[in-house]
Amino acid sequence: MSSKRELLEAFRACDENGFLYLTVAWKEGDAFYIGKHYENVVTVNEEELSELQGSSVPRDHIQAPWSTTYTEAPNPLPEDVYIKNPIGISFYEGTPVLPKLVSSEITIFENILKNPHRNVCTYYGCIRDGDYVGGVVLEKYRRTLENLMDSNPIIGSNIETQTTPFNPEAILTGIRQGLDHIHSLGLVHDDINPRNIMIDDDGEPVIIDFNSCMLPGELSRGGTPGWSNCPNIATFENDEFGFDLICKMVWGEYDGSDVSAHGL
Repeated sequence: MSSKRELLEAFRACDENGFLYLTVAWKEGDAFYIGKHYENVVTVNEEELSELQGSSVPRDHIQAPWSTTYTEAPNPLPEDVYIKNPIGISFYEGTPVLPKLVSSEITIFENILKNPHRNVCTYYGCIRDGDYVGGVVLEKYRRTLENLMDSNPIIGSNIETQTTPFNPEAILTGIRQGLDHIHSLGLVHDDINPRNIMIDDDGEPVIIDFNSCMLPGELSRGGTPGWSNCPNIATFENDEFGFDLICKMVWGEYDGSDVSAHGL
């Protein structure tokens, strides 16, 4: 009897004939697969996933190797956590680049664990899967800054129905403090945008997503269109650029639509 398939990622793409499809990545037992699904270009349900045909991917091209320097997540896990699996599987091109990216991000999380901050995401450790990392365990936050702004498009509007308090000054102060802390660790986040800022239940902003985080001077991954100047090198100025745009967004002066730096 085959193992139940675990959906890891589904990414919309377009083939050479202009037809939309989903590139789907899943795990079955200890094996990983990638396949294409044309029937539903929004998501894939359990039945569709069980019938999907795909190509196997070597495990060491997907999962990062376990290291004795990693913190093992507590068992049982804390309540209400987010388990981050390998991201970017849908872009797999036959090389073991992804585990290197995951290992790099875990190293950054280990640094954050030793130097925690209220406005930087909480890291609990990694789930060990034999000789590999099975997932990165993080605090779960329910709303992004983008979500919060979508529900409060006008500063000063009536927000009594919102469960998350909206205080523009406090949000920007918290982001600033979190960013300063990251910089004090000698790190460039390099992808500051409203989807990488979560808002916790107390209305505090929390910076997440460190898979683009670099040391100053390393090659940048370019950031998110509309929120970066498409840099080639990771610098603290890249983060300041993104933060300045977030400040404008919070005060209703920018909507993330300027993607000209990325040639779009």
